[in-house]
Amino acid sequence: MKVLFVNHNQLNPGKTPEFDINRQEFDLCVVNRYPEHLRSSIKIRHSYKRNYTSPEDGDKWAKGNCVIFNNAPEDIEFSTFKFFVEGANENQCKVWQKLCYKNYNIISGFTSYPNNLSKTTDPGAEVSDFIFKEQAKEMMDMVDDRTLLCTDFHVTDDQLIEEYDINLTQQGLVNHLADIPAFTTPSLQERQTLRSIDKFITTKDSKLEISNIKVIKYESTKKFGHWPITFNINETI
Repeated sequence: MKVLFVNHNQLNPGKTPEFDINRQEFDLCVVNRYPEHLRSSIKIRHSYKRNYTSPEDGDKWAKGNCVIFNNAPEDIEFSTFKFFVEGANENQCKVWQKLCYKNYNIISGFTSYPNNLSKTTDPGAEVSDFIFKEQAKEMMDMVDDRTLLCTDFHVTDDQLIEEYDINLTQQGLVNHLADIPAFTTPSLQERQTLRSIDKFITTKDSKLEISNIKVIKYESTKKFGHWPITFNINETI
């Protein structure tokens, strides 16, 4: 199965997306931070769950967790995190979705980030390291040998260990994006593409094969942020 993973960059209401999901080939598209005002543009079946509105600009800036599918799952589970912050910024997270296919599951979700990670003005209630770590733990605990977690932990794997004491390897997990450049820094002096802060996580002994990972560098006026990624997921047994 071919999957398209998109971590939406900030997109003003009224602007036309430079990356058109409807023109891409995929069986499943997983989108973090999907702008709610763009839902009407989705041409095929999808499931959308709102995270937050903007504390400053209101509902028109709402974003959520969105999954779009040509190959529909047999079931979709949905939940809010056990720990989240009311009144957080629209780029934060409080929901996840689990797509249940015949022989495996795909978890779609990402974590809120501590406000001290924000490089720009970030209105909204304070988000602590505790919230970030608990949301990460909740999703990682759902990963078994037939589950893939598509997420954004906002920092590289090395930074997870150094700053938050989260060691994927010690927990028997593998990040298939660990060494793949898929995020460009916003520095005006040097727009450097870094190892991905997005994660495709399975167990070390997973029954799933993650292959053919490709980063899509499309023409964009905004030369920093997350780039879309495609990959294939198949059973190994």
